[in-house]
Amino acid sequence: MAKEEDVVFNIYLAVAYAEGLGQGDGATQRQQIRAWAYIIKHDLAKGLQDWFGRTCNTLIQQGFVDKEGNISWKQLDDKEGNAYDDDESLIK
Repeated sequence: MAKEEDVVFNIYLAVAYAEGLGQGDGATQRQQIRAWAYIIKHDLAKGLQDWFGRTCNTLIQQGFVDKEGNISWKQLDDKEGNAYDDDESLIK
């Protein structure tokens, strides 16, 4: 698995990391959030299974990612009540 800063997302990698499958197997939570942000930014959910759209909407409604695909790491930290933990999953 690539280091977080080494991952350059495209639709295939974003889906793999968001789902935690294939090349995304073992992805950190930060990598998964970055993948979801990519899906949101590029408006890819509408071409994927409904689950992707629902998850994107949930991330936006909870303030973790905005509609432009910008991630609110502070919001994620606040959700956990402490420093963001890569081992905890916010997306099920």
